Amino acid sequence: MQMPARRESLHPIQEFVLKEASVRGMPGDVLQKIELVLEEVLLNIINYAYPETDSGEVQTGCREQDSGDFQIRIMDHGAPFDPLKRPDPDTGRPVQHREVGGLGIHLVKNMADRVEYTRQDGRNILDIVFNAVSSPGHKPAHKDASTSN
Repeated sequence: MQMPARRESLHPIQEFVLKEASVRGMPGDVLQKIELVLEEVLLNIINYAYPETDSGEVQTGCREQDSGDFQIRIMDHGAPFDPLKRPDPDTGRPVQHREVGGLGIHLVKNMADRVEYTRQDGRNILDIVFNAVSSPGHKPAHKDASTSN
């Protein structure tokens, strides 16, 4: 799914990914994590990826891996940014003594089971994986859910 990197794109992208995850049998607690992680990552792209212009796009795809885990891939052509290189915030320090920022990325890294970043062909590519919880009703379905609008 490709959409403008604007706030009004947040909910349609979330709905697309959550529907795909639900169809693949991801449990409710994982769906909640997916929703929060998507919000954080997409808002970072919307707010910071395209500082020189107010136009840019974000592309989102998702698929079920052979293991049954659910993978989300988010890509943009914005400014290079590897969120995994940002140090974790010192959550033991009082809020007034902490650096501003970084809590959202910390949340993403802790809620997802795996996060990988690459920069390729002028694109930021973030792969986020959520482990499937073994349940008797969970059966692998379609492998690729990326579409374009």
